Amino acid sequence: MSTVASSIPVAAVLLVLAIGAPTQARCEPNEAREITYNEAHDLLTAFLKVAPLAVEQSGDVGYKEFYFFMADMGTSCRPDGLCVGDLRYYAVDRRTGDVWSSVICRQIATPALTRLQAGLHKRIGLTKAQYEGLKRPGPLCEPGMPRGQRP
Repeated sequence: MSTVASSIPVAAVLLVLAIGAPTQARCEPNEAREITYNEAHDLLTAFLKVAPLAVEQSGDVGYKEFYFFMADMGTSCRPDGLCVGDLRYYAVDRRTGDVWSSVICRQIATPALTRLQAGLHKRIGLTKAQYEGLKRPGPLCEPGMPRGQRP
């Protein structure tokens, strides 16, 4: 007597089991995703209260864990015609949204930025416990590098 199960090739059964098997991503639905370049750009634009075109991508300086930006904060001119541009450089951590100066080792932390980061954390599914586990030093924070003072 033949049954249906005995007529199904073993390879077909294994294929069905493999397709239906949970993957790593399915087992960890609460894992936060990395923030995108656009999210990092929008975070800086909102924090600095500047037009989107004032914040541009800059080189990664060898730190692939961060997005790097240059912000044009405007130009001031003296009566004698000498003008000075106010350009600031920032790094945004791709996992946490932490904002750092990309010129010296200094994390940027203000109440306004913290509120913006909280909204970003919610959107990417980053819990406070996950954030604490993912925090890391910013770019240029290796021993011997210049340190900035907190404002």
